[in-house]
Amino acid sequence: MNIVVASAELLPQIVQFQEGVYFEVHTLIPRMYANNFDLFPFQVSYVGCHAVPSDGKFDRVLSAFDSIFSPFYGQYGVVGVDRLLKCAPKLSCIVLAHAARSGRMDLLRQYPQVNRDLFQRVSLVEQAARFGHLTAVDYLLGNGHPPCVLDVPAAHGHFAIVQRLHHTTRAFCTPNAMDMAAKNGHLNIVEFLHTYRTEGCTVAALDDAAKAGHVAIVRFLLVNRTEGGSAYLPDDVAAAGHLGVLHMLHDAGMRCTSDAMDRAAGHGHFDLVVCLHELDGCSSRAMDLAAENGFMNVVEFLHNTRHEGCTTYAMDRAAKNGFLDVVRFLHTSRDEGCTTNAVDWAARNNQVEVVLFLCTHRHEGFTHRAVVDAQTMGHAAVTSILMQHSHLNTTTTMSCSF
Repeated sequence: MNIVVASAELLPQIVQFQEGVYFEVHTLIPRMYANNFDLFPFQVSYVGCHAVPSDGKFDRVLSAFDSIFSPFYGQYGVVGVDRLLKCAPKLSCIVLAHAARSGRMDLLRQYPQVNRDLFQRVSLVEQAARFGHLTAVDYLLGNGHPPCVLDVPAAHGHFAIVQRLHHTTRAFCTPNAMDMAAKNGHLNIVEFLHTYRTEGCTVAALDDAAKAGHVAIVRFLLVNRTEGGSAYLPDDVAAAGHLGVLHMLHDAGMRCTSDAMDRAAGHGHFDLVVCLHELDGCSSRAMDLAAENGFMNVVEFLHNTRHEGCTTYAMDRAAKNGFLDVVRFLHTSRDEGCTTNAVDWAARNNQVEVVLFLCTHRHEGFTHRAVVDAQTMGHAAVTSILMQHSHLNTTTTMSCSF
């Protein structure tokens, strides 16, 4: 008996018939079950008969699995995985989903005959297609796995996989395929879907491509599709700063509202503000937002060329954010002024130079909130300035309401 136990050749042959788990996996399996990885097939939903991720949980589960499984796989390889699945066969679904997602052909080829019922809910082809593994897609389709919805590779720009899936007999697609391809800038896929598929797209295709500045896709959609865009798309494009796209939409008959120039000013898109000055108007909100975000060139342009002006919001917010040049310009060149919020907010944010300028040149003053905030937050220089200008404290009582 001692001879048998001591034999490196005989002992492994004997213990493989005993109940239990392999040494390599005895610490791994509890972690797998603790994370419910054995229930992986039931964490998806459906579009028609096609499985799709369930509210992001699908990706989160696979990411968590990868963090546990990949070190094990790196150490023990296919042999270790084989022992893991002998001990815990219900993990085969998530192991192969991981393999498809990662393009691990050794694992996919190792288990070609795994119970297909497990994959009625989890599409291995979809996982391979999403991450651009064409070899894995070809292998899985050739071994009887059903194709996935074309939306997945279309959204991620995997043109060769879109073509491969299109030529299967059970190709399936929704308008979301072209929508997402347009949004993500994949012109070749948009052109292919337009030419060879009939599902079309929605207004989201033009909307998202335009807001992302994909000029070539916007041009293609305007020329070849009829879905158009949403009513406020030009305003959104102006806010995003895409002047070339805005010209294209304008030429196609899509007009801005005054909100376009307001938002372009607020984001500091000077060229767009100049263009929209010639085409459309704005409101006082344009200078307010430009001042708030410190775009001095836009503030000056609006002051010199427009008549809408601004409100006290402009100086209040410029002060809050520490834009002394804007505060000084508004004080010198305009008469809207500010409110006590200007000093209050600047004091809270420790804008020392702004607080000093306002207390020296403005008469609106501040409230006891400025003093309390400056002291509480340790802004010693600001506190000193406020104390030196205590006559500007408009609060009649030293109590402060919170």
